[in-house]
Amino acid sequence: MEPVVTGSVGKVHAFRIEMGEPFLETLQKVCEDNNIKNGVILSCMGSLDGARFFAPVEIPGKKFPYGYGDPTVLTGPIELYGATGFISHGEKDEVLLHVHVSLGDSEGKGYVGHLIDGNKALFTIDVVLMEIEGINMGRKYYDDLGVYLFAPSKKEGKD
Repeated sequence: MEPVVTGSVGKVHAFRIEMGEPFLETLQKVCEDNNIKNGVILSCMGSLDGARFFAPVEIPGKKFPYGYGDPTVLTGPIELYGATGFISHGEKDEVLLHVHVSLGDSEGKGYVGHLIDGNKALFTIDVVLMEIEGINMGRKYYDDLGVYLFAPSKKEGKD
């Protein structure tokens, strides 16, 4: 296990994504507009007009033999039971989102996966984000696995 890093709760932001608005892109804009670069999705639920996401697949020949293949694409009304994820920032201080979703179709069949661009609110998506102070919610490239993984670190100075 990696070392545990301790921080504190910062500001909480609540908002609604309206019908037809892009899901991931709106989350990105809210974070950029409010300078949220270290945080988490506390709560997120609503509905989507279809859905696009990745599920893990086996990829032989890689150092870490799993990853994402082609996206899963669902059509019709989709219930967004929940989304969870990290808000972090890259080397150029840009906002980076890593969001996973739990979904259901009109027949009650469930789906889970890694959210990608191209999802729009069907009716509404209600979101609550929480900033984290004292922790860099970073990702780091691990040469031995050939992938980026969550790598929180202590944030020095004032947030």
